Amino acid sequence: MGKKSAITEISEIEGSSSETLTNAKDMADHLNKHFTQIGSDLAEKTPASSVNPEDYLRRKPAAFKLTEIDTPRVLNILLKTDIAKATGLDRISNKVL
Repeated sequence: MGKKSAITEISEIEGSSSETLTNAKDMADHLNKHFTQIGSDLAEKTPASSVNPEDYLRRKPAAFKLTEIDTPRVLNILLKTDIAKATGLDRISNKVL
């Protein structure tokens, strides 16, 4: 959008024991440790539940239906196809179609 973003540089962070970390490697190691352990730490704090998670999902009856497609509809779609476009997954060129 034409705006230049400001460069943000972190010069220090607070470590796990209220120590101030200023070395780039120490800060990176501390953040890496935090983000690799956060999932298991939160999982330990989450109380166990007897509710099956699938009970929250709404089930809808499965329905699959094919409708007949008539020749004029197919012809209309083919006539609107841009022959300059690339081929699809079937590798048949639009010009051939």
